[in-house]
Amino acid sequence: MASQGEERSDGYWRGVIRRFLADRVAVAAALVVFALVLLALVGQWITPADPFQASMLKRLKPIGTEGFPLGTDELGRDMLSRLMVGAKLSLFMGITPVLVAFLIGSALGILAGYSGGFINGPKRLGSSPTLCMKSSARALACPALTPCTCGPKAMESKTVKRGFSEEYES
Repeated sequence: MASQGEERSDGYWRGVIRRFLADRVAVAAALVVFALVLLALVGQWITPADPFQASMLKRLKPIGTEGFPLGTDELGRDMLSRLMVGAKLSLFMGITPVLVAFLIGSALGILAGYSGGFINGPKRLGSSPTLCMKSSARALACPALTPCTCGPKAMESKTVKRGFSEEYES
């Protein structure tokens, strides 16, 4: 029991919820995410039109057309209905890889932490591609700035000199 001089805290989670509710942007974002999840779960039953029904007479209707709040696509299908039905697949494809990676990574991490060096060495080798991602992304985005290390004369390459040397003259 707390004595008269001590204050009792509300607890960790009450503080988190209190701070969350005080942040209006976070609450608005949570409401948008909740609406999208709800739309993904019930969207196929509340669509205003058949999302797969094509009509050449209704093709490319602009946003705000009567009966088509988001317009129609090039085949005359209702865009709002297609968004409502497609939300389920998008949500599934966004969450599933994260959950699979979480389960595999957690299992490997627990196994490596429990068993020690025997598993930890190969686990570190498996994480090497992740560590190399920054240089790989740079190589794809701007190959002129990535040094070519393919042969003995790689550092004499004009591409490498252009990317890394200020003295290079063309």
